[in-house]
Amino acid sequence: VLMFPIFYFIYRSKMLSPDITCPDWIQLASKVSFLNNITYLEKVIFTMLIIIFLFVSLTFIGIFVYPNFIKKLIFGLSKWKILSRWKSYIIEFSEEIYTTSKRYKQKNRYFWLKLVFYTILSWSGRYMVGVAIVWGFSVIPIDFWNVYAKQYSLWIMFYLPTTPGSSGLAEALFMSFYCPYFSTGMSGAVAFIW
Repeated sequence: VLMFPIFYFIYRSKMLSPDITCPDWIQLASKVSFLNNITYLEKVIFTMLIIIFLFVSLTFIGIFVYPNFIKKLIFGLSKWKILSRWKSYIIEFSEEIYTTSKRYKQKNRYFWLKLVFYTILSWSGRYMVGVAIVWGFSVIPIDFWNVYAKQYSLWIMFYLPTTPGSSGLAEALFMSFYCPYFSTGMSGAVAFIW
């Protein structure tokens, strides 16, 4: 949520642009018809980014600003007849939100600095896996930061609930973003390894 706008400011639509002229992509798109419409990708990524931002903001407000309100809201959901089957779980979850809020408010700055540092390190490492794979199989020099920035676009697309784990769509997007870096016929295999 924080890094994507920074990379977008630097790379603009270059970090969102698939290469639909690559031979491997053309072959894949001929077999899977909905992929021919990949030009809508930028709108989908920004829509997903807004949804993620709203969810993160709501969670932050719920845990750090108004925990009682969120507890009561979630508890109120347990009264809905359609959710009665999970009533005990919903009530437990509302209590856990409140408990989490109380515990987090007691933490010192050092705890938060460590948490932020390790979170950034973890997510950066996740994106670096894609960069390492592209670099390892590339037949041309890569623009490291552009490849890294495109990983942010790919991971945002994973939140789109298409299939379990967004499998299939993820590999297709990987192919469309990085196909020019690989020998003809290799992008599907590299996407699979990724």
